[in-house]
Amino acid sequence: MKLKILNIKFESSNDFMNDINASLFEGKEPSDGNRSLSFDSFETFRRFMTPNKIQILMAISRLRPESIYKLEKLLNRKYPHVLKDCRQLEDSGFIKLVESTATKKQLQPKLVFDYDLIKVNSTIEQLFNISQKSNETLLKAV
Repeated sequence: MKLKILNIKFESSNDFMNDINASLFEGKEPSDGNRSLSFDSFETFRRFMTPNKIQILMAISRLRPESIYKLEKLLNRKYPHVLKDCRQLEDSGFIKLVESTATKKQLQPKLVFDYDLIKVNSTIEQLFNISQKSNETLLKAV
């Protein structure tokens, strides 16, 4: 069972711009279905990716809430805090907020693509299990 991975890498702003140019002008697309997000340092990523944000990503992947309001209820957190975390996750490229088809004016949180794991490529490799599929696959491997 192949897992889809969102890779987190750390690079300077020049390297980041070179990657963007390569993607835009050379049409490079990952062949394995995995994608990457860049941060300027591991410390920046560590400060950004709080346990609450990991919990939001897991809930979006596993429960597919119809709105941020439903996500708030599932996580038993206050709406303004969930909305703030969702906006930050959207700004960083982890999720997208789309207007819900069920009702007007509600935003539905969705993963930018249906990834199972977040893999942090630093001196010590870290994995964040996002989907139920990733849990099952990794448990079988142990």
